[in-house]
Amino acid sequence: RASARARTAAAALRAANLPTAAASLLRAVREQAPSSVLASDALLEAELFSAAGEYASAIEAARAVGDDPDLAQPARWVLVHSLSQCGRLSEAREVALRALSLAQDDDARARSAHELARVHFAEGDYAGCLQRCDDALEYARAPALRAKLSALAGMSAVYVGDATRASALLESALALWTEQGEPRQEAATLAYMAIAKDRAGDYAAAKALYARALERARAGGDIAQMASARRNRGSLLEQMGDLASALEHLAAAEKLSRRAGVTRVSLGAQLHLASHMLKLGSYERALTGLEQVLAEARAGGLKMLVAQALQGRAGARARTGQPDDALSLTAEAIAEFKAMGDEESAADASMDAAEALLDRGAQGDLERAVDALDRASAQAQGAAE
Repeated sequence: RASARARTAAAALRAANLPTAAASLLRAVREQAPSSVLASDALLEAELFSAAGEYASAIEAARAVGDDPDLAQPARWVLVHSLSQCGRLSEAREVALRALSLAQDDDARARSAHELARVHFAEGDYAGCLQRCDDALEYARAPALRAKLSALAGMSAVYVGDATRASALLESALALWTEQGEPRQEAATLAYMAIAKDRAGDYAAAKALYARALERARAGGDIAQMASARRNRGSLLEQMGDLASALEHLAAAEKLSRRAGVTRVSLGAQLHLASHMLKLGSYERALTGLEQVLAEARAGGLKMLVAQALQGRAGARARTGQPDDALSLTAEAIAEFKAMGDEESAADASMDAAEALLDRGAQGDLERAVDALDRASAQAQGAAE
């Protein structure tokens, strides 16, 4: 096993993925002399794997730290983040709450609050995430921590519809990360900025930002961010009608996220691949993929993916002559989006169902489409207000 770790380290070095290389070498040494394992070694290994986006390995290493009084708290922070990235949100929340309750000073409290805010975000509780970040920014002092909180608050502001505040927070975070030379964090923040542009309909700006995010993720050797950037860019290219390029990016994203053990990103890539199948008219393949995403997202508590999978299934049912099922699924999707405070996506779900029914053109479908369009119009008006 140690020899295999060393080979992994060599491969990572050739790929310029220094965090993975260092973590693999450290584990190779530990496996040659297991009696000499130290909590500090395990923590370093966890941090390195997490930095490289190798979250399954990071979880294993963080758990090996144990109850060392000086190292248990930073190990919990790594564990929360890695569990969240793998879609294990209930476990992540439990660890984050424990870390927050055991924090001894403002810095530790702010760091623990940031990790808990990440769990809120992964659960689709954007208002809760924004409030948690706002509270922590009151007493966080370290520049890097303030940058993390600002970036996460900015992305949450995007989803709750406060575009002006989102832009200010994200620009501030990006400036801090650029000054500190942190390419992985730059990648994450650039991705957030791209999502904001995408949701605002500025696709050219979003495409450029996703490309920058992918470049910075590669520079930092962050597999998870590379997967996320390719998934998001693939989704955007799909919206822009470049289906061939979209499929290339989405397939690469799914492969990268599986390698890193990042369930959320992998399911997101599968969701967009299913959407691609819908556009190509491969409805059964799309439904099979959407049902798998829905089951795994529900099991992991990934609410946004649950809503999006329901929306996708509604579109597939509408296009295969099952309008009642389509509208029932749309109602479920709308309820999920509204529960997260995302009125814009709720309106989009109604609009998608209406357009799918209009495409079929049967009289009964047209009547249902008119009803769906009326609801979409009312929801869009509510989102704008």
